[in-house]
Amino acid sequence: MTDCRHSNHITILQSFGRTVCHVPTDELRKTVKLGTARRKLEFEGASILVHDFMFGEPRVKFLAHWIHHRDSGEAIKAVLRPRAETEEGDLDEQWLIYLIAAINFFEDPNIFTCDIADSLVDEFLAFLERGGLPHIDRIYELCKRSCGSEILTSVFASVFIHRKEQFAQHDPDCDYDRAVQKHMQRWLADVLVNDGDWSRLPSQFQELSDGRDFDVCFHHKHGRDETCYFDGRISKSG
Repeated sequence: MTDCRHSNHITILQSFGRTVCHVPTDELRKTVKLGTARRKLEFEGASILVHDFMFGEPRVKFLAHWIHHRDSGEAIKAVLRPRAETEEGDLDEQWLIYLIAAINFFEDPNIFTCDIADSLVDEFLAFLERGGLPHIDRIYELCKRSCGSEILTSVFASVFIHRKEQFAQHDPDCDYDRAVQKHMQRWLADVLVNDGDWSRLPSQFQELSDGRDFDVCFHHKHGRDETCYFDGRISKSG
């Protein structure tokens, strides 16, 4: 059972009828577009709901850990077996494939709000920052083959801009560079035409010495006036 913060209103999460974990009901409602609960118990001002999800136990565990931590990296660690020891600098394909599968599943707007997908995109950016860039061709290949949506398109475009100076010296020489150059979104064209509006890029792809602010939610799907999942994580930890 995933131990979440104390609440008088708890929802028990099941996978095909099997109890997996529990979460605070109000936090679950911020993340999942729920239908009618399978069962509801009330006593002494407290309530317990039971929701039976028609997807596997690992995904239910991921959901519960994400609701508790609002951190996709922590949720992945909770459900993914540690990989065997490998050489430092090797690409962790198992982790990347799991993250792509999670994006494909949790991006469904009919079931989930955009918070989990936004968090997964941030985890992908952190993955690149932690050492993924040397493997960018292989990463692009895996994403192109496995990602069921275009949610990572702007992320790859950010890397493209990061390597803009390199591309100015010679033509793209790999599938990743050629694909982004061919299919770049309109915002990327605007950035290039305006000679690099770095303020619109995430911090890890921005020249930090220029002192400009940047939009940390640029790759997120939530509306400009909607609260970011990251703000909710800060408020929970504060």
